[in-house]
Amino acid sequence: RLKCALAVGAKYRRNLTGSLADDAAAAGCEPTVYQAIHWLCLVYMPVRPLGTYFVMPCIECDDPDGDAEQYRAVPAQWDNGQIAKHYIVLATLLAAAGFAIWYWWL
Repeated sequence: RLKCALAVGAKYRRNLTGSLADDAAAAGCEPTVYQAIHWLCLVYMPVRPLGTYFVMPCIECDDPDGDAEQYRAVPAQWDNGQIAKHYIVLATLLAAAGFAIWYWWL
């Protein structure tokens, strides 16, 4: 059982069917899975990808306080396309912020 502390971006969301859906329900998870990138972040900005995972949200929380969202994640093959898209979004946001600061400074 693996908890993803910071998984950003969801791709390939789909509902499981048949025995896979039954296995997910038996494990206490929803029969929905998606792909996410786990990032090392600095001030909420992704710096380095740590891995790609298939993630299933859980129905019941096993946290003693009962206030945490629970997920089950399985490592998957790296998706360089999804990682590149995240870096492109980050570069666009940083460029827009830099332009806004430059424009304000003038």
